[in-house]
Formats: sequence, structure tokens, C-alpha cells
Amino acid sequence: MDSDGENKIVKQQDEDTIDLIGMLFQFLVDDRNLPDKIQVLLAKLQIPYLHLALKDRNLFSNTENNARKLLDNMAKGAIGWSEENDKQGHFLNKIESIVQHILQHHQGEINFEDLIEDFDTFHSRTEKRSKVIEKRTSEKALGQERIYKAKENTAEILKAKMKNFPLPKTVTDLLLNSWANVLVLTHLRHQDEPEILEKNIKFIDMLIYVSLKNKSKPATNAQISHVCERLGYGLKMVAFDEASIKKIRIDLFELLLQINGLNPETEDIEI
Repeated sequence: MDSDGENKIVKQQDEDTIDLIGMLFQFLVDDRNLPDKIQVLLAKLQIPYLHLALKDRNLFSNTENNARKLLDNMAKGAIGWSEENDKQGHFLNKIESIVQHILQHHQGEINFEDLIEDFDTFHSRTEKRSKVIEKRTSEKALGQERIYKAKENTAEILKAKMKNFPLPKTVTDLLLNSWANVLVLTHLRHQDEPEILEKNIKFIDMLIYVSLKNKSKPATNAQISHVCERLGYGLKMVAFDEASIKKIRIDLFELLLQINGLNPETEDIEI
């Protein structure tokens, strides 16, 4: 074959390579799985990769070629990326730093193996961090849902128990605030121990009974003392301090004695 024939063959091979590189990067740019910002960065590699392909025509037919591997790994790693889940821009900065390195050194020798290792290590670490964040977010959402349901159940219980009874404001406030917190925490901590929840629900009936005026049979000192004692246990559960618990119990005890016509000076009172 004469030199003109060889030159035509080489020229045709070069043209085929150029077309192949052009199609490859057009595919990358048009791939809707890749975010726009990643597409723009990877598209900058078209000229450097063209130079590489002209030196090694097997660049894209050889799946083990490190230059091809790097491009594939970056493209795959970028699928699903968004600015929202990369607010600090770590992933985008990593891609950009690799692209800039190739642009600056493509006329010489580039250690693509090191670039692959660097990117894969970074991406692996990023994925692990993302999974941890995703897990925490999921757990937080689950926790919030549990809290919402516990509050909803508590509200339904209190509404059902209190709706038919005229209660003193002190007792109403106590049930709707402090004891509501006790019930919510019981729902959350003791969901597998229904007897504990039932006990704290039963307290509502006990408190309502001793708080009602004009009953056919007034509550006794012992009943009032027991209610105040049970109240103290519940308030400890929601982290009330001892001084606050003591004051609340004394105030409630005195109110309940008055409601039931009992004289604290003649009763054996112990709070």
C-alpha cells in the first residue's frame, strides 16, 4: 500500500475517533439522569479525551481503560445528585477538581488510576454519610409521627374522660397540661406495656372523682392522699423537680379537702 493509501486510512480512523468522542460527550450532555451542572463539567473533558483517543484508539472499546473508567465512575456517581442534598458543594467541587486536573495535564501523562481511587474513595465516603443522614432523617420522621400519635391519643382520652364533668380550673389545667405530658411519655416509652398506660389513664378517673362537688358520698382523706401520691409519681416521670412536685401536691390536697368538706386540722394528712 502506498503512503497516500495509508494516510487515507489513518485520516479515516481519526475522523471515526473524533465522531465517536463527539457522540459520547453529546450522550453525556443529553443524558437526563445527569444534573445540568455535572453535564457542563463533564463536557469540558471532550477535547482532552479526544487527544487521549487519538493516541489510544481502543480508549472506549476497552472497558478496562482507566480514562474510560474514570469518566464512567464520575457519570454514575453523579446520577441522583442535587444541590439540595449537597448544600456544601462537596461532590460538585470534587468533580470540578478532577476535570481541572485533566484539563491542565492532558498534554502530558495523567495517572488515571490515582484519580479513580481518589474519586471512588470520596464517593464511597459521601454515600455512607448520605445513608447515615437518610437514616437519621427517617428515624426523626418516625419519631415525630409517634409523638403526634401519642398526643392525639392522649387528647382523645382526656376529652372522653372529662367532657361530662364540671371540674375546678386547677384540676382541669393539671389534667390538660402536666398529666397530658405523663400520658404522652407513657405512650412513647411503654408502648409494649399497656398495663402502665392503663394505670395512668385510671388516675384520671380517680382525680375526677375526688374533684367533683356534691357527690352522694364524699371522698375520704385516704382516697385524696392516694391521688396526690399517684400524681407525684407521674410528675417525676416527666422530670418535675421535688420542690415543684411538693407544692403541686400540697395545693391539690388542700383543694380536694375543701371540695369534699374535710377539715385538714382533724384529718391525718401526709403529703
